[in-house]
Amino acid sequence: MFAAVFLQVVKETRSPKEIRQEQQLASLRGEMGRSLQAIQAQLQQLPTLEAINQQVNQLSGTQPASQTLALPAAAQTSNAADLAHQLGEWFEVLDYDRDLGYEKWTANYFEWVINFPLTRRKFFSHIGAGCGGRGRNG
Repeated sequence: MFAAVFLQVVKETRSPKEIRQEQQLASLRGEMGRSLQAIQAQLQQLPTLEAINQQVNQLSGTQPASQTLALPAAAQTSNAADLAHQLGEWFEVLDYDRDLGYEKWTANYFEWVINFPLTRRKFFSHIGAGCGGRGRNG
């Protein structure tokens, strides 16, 4: 009986090497936890993307795309002006260019030529049209 208990105790005891490895792992876990907390604190101190964009705009002397989209005088009376503003903002986000040399405006309608990239050096031009007002069936 004593032999069986002695063998069980020997199996469950750890060697000095195993003890040292566990101590090193615990030490690494503690260091990683402290490093992670420090990184999180630094990330929280960083400015937001909006603040960075405002700073860039101030330094470059430009306004954001949504504020610089100017419509011609004919567009001011068009029912499609709101749609044109929204599309203009989307085209800016998507990095599409408008051909400012071609614009057609009526009371409820507009046309633009939109250039978007196919490859690095090739662009595709497309005529985009927008209609203002409410739709109806029939």
